[in-house]
Amino acid sequence: MILTPNFLNNPGWGKKEFDSIFTREMIYEEKVILPIWYGVTKKEIYEYSPALADTLALVWPNETELNKEDYKKEVELAISKIHTVISKSN
Repeated sequence: MILTPNFLNNPGWGKKEFDSIFTREMIYEEKVILPIWYGVTKKEIYEYSPALADTLALVWPNETELNKEDYKKEVELAISKIHTVISKSN
């Protein structure tokens, strides 16, 4: 699940979908999602869902804050982390 400012500001189906997935994780005590934060702060995530702010998440690098080479390295690192999480869940 990619959490962007648009996602956090949309109270419609995205919020309902998130709530149902997050509830499933709590009931069945299993990891279903790996939230990816893109262009959002921990405070914004907390305001959307305090429980989500405490959940393991991946922070996607901001292209405008890095030079091209550093951004590429950060993206490769993020992809590697995603791969690791997926591999552990199988």
